[in-house]
Amino acid sequence: MKKTISQLRTFLLIIVLSYFTVTAFSQKDFYPFPQTDAKWTILHTNMNDEDFLEIREYITGDTITIENNIYRLLIYSCLENKYYAYREENKKIFFYIPSIGEVLVYDFNLKVGDTIFYYINFYRDYNMGDFKCKSCDDLTTLSIDTSKYTHYKVVKAIDKAILADGSERKRYSLGFYDYIVDIWIEGVGSTGGPLYPIINIFTACGDVYHFTCLRENQEVIYHTPKCTDCLCGNTCEPVEDLVAEKCSNNCVLLTWSDPESSLSVEEYHIYRNDTLLLVTTDSTHMDENLPIGNYEYYVITHYTNDCVSDTSNKVAETIELGVKGVKELEGVRVYPNPTTGVLKVKTHCNASLQSVEVFDIYGRKCHVSRVTRHENIDISDLSSGIYFVKILTDSGAVVKKLVKL
Repeated sequence: MKKTISQLRTFLLIIVLSYFTVTAFSQKDFYPFPQTDAKWTILHTNMNDEDFLEIREYITGDTITIENNIYRLLIYSCLENKYYAYREENKKIFFYIPSIGEVLVYDFNLKVGDTIFYYINFYRDYNMGDFKCKSCDDLTTLSIDTSKYTHYKVVKAIDKAILADGSERKRYSLGFYDYIVDIWIEGVGSTGGPLYPIINIFTACGDVYHFTCLRENQEVIYHTPKCTDCLCGNTCEPVEDLVAEKCSNNCVLLTWSDPESSLSVEEYHIYRNDTLLLVTTDSTHMDENLPIGNYEYYVITHYTNDCVSDTSNKVAETIELGVKGVKELEGVRVYPNPTTGVLKVKTHCNASLQSVEVFDIYGRKCHVSRVTRHENIDISDLSSGIYFVKILTDSGAVVKKLVKL
């Protein structure tokens, strides 16, 4: 009998401990918005333009006090000198929008069947009876009218979302009539971006916002199940066709093509012997006045959304020209320069001319002439601008800068 009572006490103790464990987990089961070093990445597409793709980012900043409330700044990468700010109170997320004021964007106290109302007039520029789409939405120019709501969303379901580390967060599915128009995740925000809930989808002008990931302290906290990375397959492709060619005055001409990527290139970083040589937006560079030696080059592409590519193919050249070769290459001349369309090339008497190639400033080959004597070279079909003329002789190659009028 005593043994039975002891077993019963043990069983009851396990039940009590389990209850408090579950209760403690439930009390902890709310995750606030990120407060430091967070970055939301959103892909902006448009149903009316299949080629349109824009990378947007929201990045947390310092704290700021507005009307006695402390907010966390949220910098919007799409607009210069524009900011939003947010604060959290009792599971509600308020955003401060300049020219509008404070707006309730999220309420994580809502239950299934509850409704949240929005009062922001989110409309596009109205022009000749049509909505005019803009690549960057400036919410700072909108207005608010608390006397009437512009749209609302009803909580249709509450379940769990899985984060990158396998942990769970509450997920709210919100709808309008029979349509799910928004999804919130605790501590993450809307799957359309931090400020997406205030957008009235019926005035969105075909815009679609795909929230791809949230990073905190450089670590991916959440990414959409539809994608395996923060750019949703829009990868930062590297340069694959870097070419190096020797030219006169102990120099090396580097040329390459822009990578095939849906993202926009911001700049190229050129490395020589594993040391950063130059940052440029062009896809060609002449590395001049090099001493005799061996040189290896590669390029790393930086995209506008802070995405950095892998290293390009590596190329190498050796500078070893003797006095005779230098003199013969220094005797090469392109004239007239500037030109209106017809060129002549003069070489040293000991150097035989083989071919002439013309490149634009992006490294694209525009013209090729196979010549053996001082013949006229017609480039009148080229647009006005700056070009590079590569002259190949039996003593080597030389590149000259040319201005086409």
